[in-house]
Amino acid sequence: MPDQTERTLASLDDALRPLDTLVDRPVDEHPAVFEAVHESLRRTLTEPDS
Repeated sequence: MPDQTERTLASLDDALRPLDTLVDRPVDEHPAVFEAVHESLRRTLTEPDS
């Protein structure tokens, strides 16, 4: 079973994954991706450990 650090790192990787799609998106769509990534990172880093 993964420990909390491994789960958090996996969650952070998942949160950052949408950045990989930027190269295929028009520039005017980038801000929405950045906002979604920011929100996902914020949630991941502020959620209490489970």
